Amino acid sequence: MSKLKALAKHLNLKIGEVEEGFDEDNFVVKSRKVREGDSPKYYYDSIEEFKKLLDKKSINKISAFLTLGSSVSEETRDKIYKNIKTQIKDKPVVKDWLYNESILYWLLDNENTNKTSLKVKKIWFGKVIKDDRELVERNEGEYMVLTEDEADEKWEEELEAYIDEIILPELPETAQNYFDRESWKSDARTDGRGHSLNRYDGTEESIEFENETLYIYRTN
Repeated sequence: MSKLKALAKHLNLKIGEVEEGFDEDNFVVKSRKVREGDSPKYYYDSIEEFKKLLDKKSINKISAFLTLGSSVSEETRDKIYKNIKTQIKDKPVVKDWLYNESILYWLLDNENTNKTSLKVKKIWFGKVIKDDRELVERNEGEYMVLTEDEADEKWEEELEAYIDEIILPELPETAQNYFDRESWKSDARTDGRGHSLNRYDGTEESIEFENETLYIYRTN
């Protein structure tokens, strides 16, 4: 039970969201419904950070452009775009894909009525946007939780199994007896335990729980 609790704590989940797997070291995180995509807060934060990159004159220009809408000529819009683009060119990127130039594009493109464009324009004026992200069922994966000694033992088993099931069958029978298992395992250990025990992304994570260090590997 302590391993289950440790895993739940590590993943920031409730105890009931994790269940035991096929043995006492393996656990399954129950699938759950989550909202997929960027939250309204993501957009709010992006616009706030973007405004910090601009001087007051540029902010006023964008506000005036959005207020006047389609009555602004394409030539005027292009001048505003080029002027502000130059101003933000070497500034830090605000966020991931919603980076500086794309925010400016969404704001100044009157032809664009897709969701992103409408969201950034509303938020520019401090309006509330709806959280329209889709609810999807997400499989949160399977994990193995081991003590230091258990991890070393499991690692040894995995390396031996790899030799027997993958390497030796590819060698001529006459060469199999000469294969240096210990030398190969020594080289393989330089990649770390996660490379062998974590079949998801090859990493090893740990948590201090009830005065013991437990090692966590995602297996699916």
